[in-house]
Amino acid sequence: MASDPTNAYKDTQIHTASREQILLMLYEGAIRFMKQAKAALEEKDFEIAHNKIIRAQDIVTELMASLDLEVMGDVGNDLYRLYDYALHNLVQGNVDKETTNIDEAIKVMEQLQEAWDTVINKQGMTYEKAKKQVEQAENKLSDSSKKSAEQKAQPAAKEESEEKPKKPSELDDPPYGDLSIQG
Repeated sequence: MASDPTNAYKDTQIHTASREQILLMLYEGAIRFMKQAKAALEEKDFEIAHNKIIRAQDIVTELMASLDLEVMGDVGNDLYRLYDYALHNLVQGNVDKETTNIDEAIKVMEQLQEAWDTVINKQGMTYEKAKKQVEQAENKLSDSSKKSAEQKAQPAAKEESEEKPKKPSELDDPPYGDLSIQG
């Protein structure tokens, strides 16, 4: 039995793609399934809509699971919340059989796909380049923090070596003469 050439092409495309291209393919697939689910809901074909929504949910869930929140920090947390919002809308759309929620999920995922496409394809960013830039930024931040701490320590040492102000009783005669009132 001969294999389907379309499936063979897709398999080759996935197995030879970079991490960044796979990310874009996941967005593309999720959005495609969401649009198919929306069309099925509009035609009142709830079984197809349900199956397409489940496939989109699987992709969004995988995107959520792939986030390394410790490494990604605030960006990772923001992405997680956006994925969670899209997932919530998919679940709600499946329960209510309403396209409004599906539209919201599509909007979020299209905006994220556009942002990633810009970073990956238009700016030539790869995972390795991004990791290197993050490391360089962390090193600069670390160096900056060290210098800042050193600069704070230097004035404190300088202040200690400077002469402390004298009490009024320790002062010599004032340079402006005797200001006492005589009667």
